[in-house]
Amino acid sequence: MRKNVLLQFILLLVPIGLLWFGLKQLNWIEILKIEKISKKTEEKLGEIFWDIFKNSEQEIQNPDIHKPVEQLFNRICLYNKLEPSKYKIYILNNSMVNAFALPNKQLVIYTGLILACDSSAELCGVMAHELAHIQKRHVTKKLISEMGLGAVISISGGKAGGEVLRQAAQMVSSAAFSRAMEKEADLTGADYLYNANISVTPLANFMFKLASDKDMPTAPAWISSHPASDDRAKYLLEYAETHPVLKSEIMPASEWEKLQNAVKQIIQIKE
Repeated sequence: MRKNVLLQFILLLVPIGLLWFGLKQLNWIEILKIEKISKKTEEKLGEIFWDIFKNSEQEIQNPDIHKPVEQLFNRICLYNKLEPSKYKIYILNNSMVNAFALPNKQLVIYTGLILACDSSAELCGVMAHELAHIQKRHVTKKLISEMGLGAVISISGGKAGGEVLRQAAQMVSSAAFSRAMEKEADLTGADYLYNANISVTPLANFMFKLASDKDMPTAPAWISSHPASDDRAKYLLEYAETHPVLKSEIMPASEWEKLQNAVKQIIQIKE
């Protein structure tokens, strides 16, 4: 009788122990912190950060550039049941190879990134990755992790000093996310591409290319701010092998060339 009771007691302890271990692995502090950030606060953060970049960079509104980029982004959204109108894309005239997400569903793309891409599929890969950062609220989570909840709320309330704002803007535009966040964005972005019938291979090739290109005149910010690029490219290629897509034309080569020429024209005008 005692043996049966002891066995039942042990069997009861096992699932309780497993549950306790699983809950212990969650970062409850960060989870509770991010939940304290309201939608209104994120909207304000997005407005403040965009104002910083808008006032320091030249925004490109040329429809020959903006329209095709938006069409590519909209395709990714629609095939993943996301409403394109809820997102805002900004294109800035900057030679750095960079793109980054801002709070409140905003995506900033530098002209240098468009010129560094060899195809529309590569640009789609970068945008899908950044869309994943947006959907997972990685930017806000990183700000809270690096600066603290109080500082983030202070920024959103317009009470932060100029140096704090400068550091925060630098953080969202170039500082790397954690490896866990990057991998989550990689694989979520890969799912977005696959659902939109876009191969993941060009994104992996883009990572390899930027990581190995020593002749690039400007620092490849997008890849240098994303750690372990080679490893990430490899597991994206593995994903592509197990997720083949039907051959589907994303953007004709002539249209892609027209987009890049429009960007080059803008750069010449600035010079």
